[in-house]
Amino acid sequence: MGKMTLKMFVHAKPADSWMYGHTNVIDGFAYNIYGFKTENCAGSATVTIELDNAFDPRLAAVQALKEEREKLRAEFQNRITAIEAQINRFTALEAA
Repeated sequence: MGKMTLKMFVHAKPADSWMYGHTNVIDGFAYNIYGFKTENCAGSATVTIELDNAFDPRLAAVQALKEEREKLRAEFQNRITAIEAQINRFTALEAA
């Protein structure tokens, strides 16, 4: 089992009324931890995570890339179809 250490930032903002009672709401402010810093940053923390042996981020990355590839293929095919329609219109005009 591996470990990963991350620097995280605690962000505070006024809590919405429906948030009261949540464990991250203290004195009317909602606190959340993110991996980036903004003007609402209340502080930072170093978090160490124990990784499961089965954890492999490459699987999710490969899946996301495959989905992006399919999206691009569809967009590309739509553009090719539009170009072919233009070609057909121009060649039909030449033949007339």
